[in-house]
Amino acid sequence: MLPLLLAACAGACSKSGSDDGVATVDGTSRPSATATGSLQEQAIAYTRCMREHGVPLGDPEVSASSIRMGPVDKAAVGNDKLVAAEAACAPLLPQLPPAEAAAKVEKSREFSRCMRAHGFPDFPDPDADGRAVVPDPIRQSPRYEETKRLCDDQVRSFTPSPAASR
Repeated sequence: MLPLLLAACAGACSKSGSDDGVATVDGTSRPSATATGSLQEQAIAYTRCMREHGVPLGDPEVSASSIRMGPVDKAAVGNDKLVAAEAACAPLLPQLPPAEAAAKVEKSREFSRCMRAHGFPDFPDPDADGRAVVPDPIRQSPRYEETKRLCDDQVRSFTPSPAASR
């Protein structure tokens, strides 16, 4: 994951006694439910918050149109700690602009259709945020990784022509 560290996000997850979501003189702030800053700044703030809550989240990958949060070794972190950190940091979870979020959901749907078309008829549709929980029997299939790469490539390369939207 790309190492992304900005000093501007320091203290973004700390709580102050105030409820206004504004940084205080002592350098702390309260998380805001409103996405502010670039995707990179949002990802860094969320990652820093998770780390401050004891979850060694890997560095996020951010590109112009997407974000992939860093990995975490769930076995190394207790479930209670992970759930508590996710709850505390939820207001800082990066949010794509609406048009980009809709495009992400559509790409996720296309990915699910591709997986079903290539031998995984029970592959789930994504939720409203574009996430799909893939059952273990599918993930453990010997063909899963190869099919996943195929569908990743197919979905990534799909760009409708301008005439397709008319």
